[in-house]
Amino acid sequence: MKTIHTFIVHFWLKKKSIRKDGTTPIYARVRLDSISLDISTKESVFEEHWCPHAERVNLKVKNASLINDTLDDVSSEIKTAYRALLLEERFITVQTVKLRYLGEDSPLSKLWKVLIR
Repeated sequence: MKTIHTFIVHFWLKKKSIRKDGTTPIYARVRLDSISLDISTKESVFEEHWCPHAERVNLKVKNASLINDTLDDVSSEIKTAYRALLLEERFITVQTVKLRYLGEDSPLSKLWKVLIR
């Protein structure tokens, strides 16, 4: 039996975590079957340069295309992680998608972490 999931990736500004330089971190919110989980994109922007409807940096801003390309890559990699889990017919949660995206879900990555300690 095939399971159908509702899977969405959104970007938003974490306004409670304004950095010392005045920029606000950009987070990806992964939603799977009404359960959400946030992932840092390691990017930040001034709030006035953010377009909440497009979920991207306004193109008139310096480095906007670079940040927007990074956000496109993050979205693509998260969706690729989700599709890979689907193909493997694994039990899928937002946490398993995040771990796959971060490369922390394989037994080899766990072994590597033990070895480097």
